[in-house]
This record gives sequence, structure tokens and C-alpha cells, in this order.
Amino acid sequence: MIIDESNYFDIAEAMHCFLSLNHEGQTSDKYGALCQSDFRPGVHWTETRCTATNDYFEMITEDNWEQVNNDLRSYLNNN
Repeated sequence: MIIDESNYFDIAEAMHCFLSLNHEGQTSDKYGALCQSDFRPGVHWTETRCTATNDYFEMITEDNWEQVNNDLRSYLNNN
């Protein structure tokens, strides 16, 4: 997945949502990644809205979430 300025926010939101819905508790790798997320949802943000409206959400899977998360971190570090 190529991350650039045109899609960073949407991918960051989708990743946050994926991690929020799929972590296995406070000691899990996904929970750790969720806590380090740079995406800060607003008061009206919900996972339900994200899963329904963010096309990137369906692209993040159990098999690729770590790579997508690394790509997000790399993008931030380079910009």
C-alpha cells in the first residue's frame, strides 16, 4: 500500500479502527500499536462510521496490518 499526503489520514483512520476492533487486550501487539497511533479520533468518531465509509478499512487484514502500520510510521518519519 503506497502512503502519501493524499491518503495518509484515511489510512491512519482505517488502521486505528482496525486495531481498536481487533486487539486482544492491553498486552497485545495490536493494543500497543493502537496506543502509539497518531490518529486522534474526535468526539463524534465511531468505528461503525469508519467501517462503513473508509475504503481503506477493508484493505487492512490480519496478514498485513503490521506492514501497513510500519508504512504509516515510515511515512511520518520521512515527512
